Amino acid sequence: MTYSSADSQLLTRIAEFTDSSVAAGRAYAAQDRVDAITLEPDTGLLSGTVSGTGIYRSTAKLVRGHDGVIACRVGICNCPVRQNCKHVVALIAAAEQDPAFTDFFLPDE
Repeated sequence: MTYSSADSQLLTRIAEFTDSSVAAGRAYAAQDRVDAITLEPDTGLLSGTVSGTGIYRSTAKLVRGHDGVIACRVGICNCPVRQNCKHVVALIAAAEQDPAFTDFFLPDE
């Protein structure tokens, strides 16, 4: 199951993001602008750097819901927007596509 927003498909629920942030973040991920992704599965902290007009450090707090689907509770970035920005979406989208993190994002059955 995937969740649509701004014509994008993500495994992660990202309800608190604008459609324009989702579209721009997906584009950044597709352009390989995300680097140094780390995930702490026990805490759900996903971090990485995203190249935009500068190099931004982004972090997402991910939790698994009762339905087994991962959701982003909050995304923090050092860009001018600061929270739930396109850089956080780019981080999530890139992590979902990274084979090292695939199992974390798959919904529990």
